[in-house]
This record gives sequence, C-alpha cells and structure tokens, in this order.
Amino acid sequence: MQLGHLDYATSFKIGYDDENLYVAVDAELPGDKTFPAQGHDGVCFRQECLELYLDPTFAHAKNYHFIWNPVADSCLEEAFGLLTDPLDPRFDKMNIDWNGKWDYEVKRANGRWHSLVTIPFATFGVKAPEKGEKWFVNLGRETYKPGDLQLASWNPSLEGRGLADRESMGVMTFE
Repeated sequence: MQLGHLDYATSFKIGYDDENLYVAVDAELPGDKTFPAQGHDGVCFRQECLELYLDPTFAHAKNYHFIWNPVADSCLEEAFGLLTDPLDPRFDKMNIDWNGKWDYEVKRANGRWHSLVTIPFATFGVKAPEKGEKWFVNLGRETYKPGDLQLASWNPSLEGRGLADRESMGVMTFE
C-alpha cells in the first residue's frame, strides 16, 4: 500500500462449494519470528496478521472483516452495514460485537505461513453464489518489523485510506 518494497511475499486463492467460501493464503514468514496468541476478538491487528474483507452484496452496503495471526486462537471479525438504525451510535461503523461463524487453520513450516479460512455462506446470510455473481473482496497483510510497518493489499487504496476503504475493494467473479 505504501508502494514500496515488501520484505515477504504473500499470495492467495479463493474457492467455494455449496456451503462455504475458502481462502487459502501462502506467505513468507521467517521461522524465528514468534507471536503471542491474542485470543478471540483480541488485538491481533497489532502484530503480523492477514485481513480479509468481503462484500457479498456487491453494493458497498455491507462488508465483513476477518483478521488472523500466524498462531492459533488469535483472530477477530467485525461487520459493517448490519445496523440500519441511524440513531444507533454504532450506525455506519464497523461492528466489533458481530461474531460470525468462520474457521481458520494456520501452519508454519520452512519459512512459510500457510492459512486456510473457511466461511459458511450462512455467515453472510446468503446462499452459495451463482456462476457469474460478483462480490467485492480485498486481502491485506500487515508485517511489523522494528521501526517499520509494511502494509500489503491485493487491491490497494491509492488514496491512502487503508485496507478498510470499501471503495478500494477488488471484484471477485464466481465461476
């Protein structure tokens, strides 16, 4: 996102079946780096993490945000657009209280961090997508090094609003 050199490469693939969306991530990560588990809904975004944003409405009206670290029991999820009452002080903000059903697995070996995220479509309140259906999506990575924070994004916001910028999400077409 800072349009500079990144120390560690990251790649991902997205697949699906009749019940779930799957996101597989392969990332370089030196084996000597260790991370404390942050628990569920902990501050996992303050250390090495992956972030996934999904908008199944393809309208920038709702989106779901999932964060996880390269250790078990270290994740967070939140949603935007589920609250429709403009008098609610949480309206038009990410809702950290939302706890959607999802699972992630991590494995570290040979300087790599492998993740598999499984999210049931029911978590979004939708059915499995039809062929040709489009969703907005973005995947990002935060890498913390002494005196340096590197932010990488599949579809970066060139206006500098970061990973949470709904307008910078890329388009995913189901086949």
